[in-house]
Amino acid sequence: MGRAVRYLVLGWLSLVMAEAYGQSDTAFVQRRDWLPGQREMFPDWLLETPSEGRFIAVSDPGLKPEVARGQARLRAAFLCGLRRGTKVGVVCDYFNNSRRHYEYELNADKLVTMLRVEVAVADSGWLAGREWENRYGEYAVEVLPRPGGGDGRPGGKVVGELMVVSSGGYRERNEIRCEWTGEWNCPGRIRSSRYTLKGNISSPLIETRINDTLLRIPREGYWYAAGDCPGAEPATEGYPLNHGLWCAQMEALLYALAGHAWPQVQAKTLDEGMEAAGCSSGLRREVVRAGVTVRAGCWRVKDNRLEVEWTIGDL
Repeated sequence: MGRAVRYLVLGWLSLVMAEAYGQSDTAFVQRRDWLPGQREMFPDWLLETPSEGRFIAVSDPGLKPEVARGQARLRAAFLCGLRRGTKVGVVCDYFNNSRRHYEYELNADKLVTMLRVEVAVADSGWLAGREWENRYGEYAVEVLPRPGGGDGRPGGKVVGELMVVSSGGYRERNEIRCEWTGEWNCPGRIRSSRYTLKGNISSPLIETRINDTLLRIPREGYWYAAGDCPGAEPATEGYPLNHGLWCAQMEALLYALAGHAWPQVQAKTLDEGMEAAGCSSGLRREVVRAGVTVRAGCWRVKDNRLEVEWTIGDL
């Protein structure tokens, strides 16, 4: 088979595969260029002291403007659903192990927190306010409650599978997994989406899929100027912004949910403990099923880290 024929066959197979498994990545992604180390300035309204119900939704970087705007609006509907109320299931497993090595007692503990969050998304009940697009292709949308709350027609749902693993001992390690899967009934270019953030917190792996298409988006090198709400306390800690605004926002939400003091907890000791040759271990599990409201408050940015005031209340 000649070279030209082989190229034709490969091209035809690529078209068939794209038709079978979804659109090409280039249907959503647009190349962006910026100077290394150049810091993005936030508009004043994005860092305003939030009023009741106001929050910010942000798209992934590197998308085409119309795609980024649609993604930000769908994420706004998701955040509005969190504010209205959501079901949360939590399982916390506490592992502990201690052993004696000569005159030293060595302890190793592990805390595994797993959460499942289901959010019903309405296609009304909220209004998009001011909008902003930056040099990285991120699109931010201000979301405000609609007077009267809207008719609450179902627009889809978002399911979150979240996990935080904290390991103590000689080498402390923290790993995370944050996966949000959304399906939308409302008309538009985006029918479904999946956002996955996983791995070590210092160097996470991030994937975004739109309509089952994996997007090849640059995942590092984003820098933002410092800023916070007027009159608020300066930022003291936060989550790295070098992977983008939505990544840091979701890390903050993950840890807010994982660290929340749940009022009703079912505790169970799965292992009464084992002791042998100076070694002991045990396992304790806590289970929570609750309905909560989740609302994002003030943003603070310092040293390219984002701090978000998430407020979690009983439904």
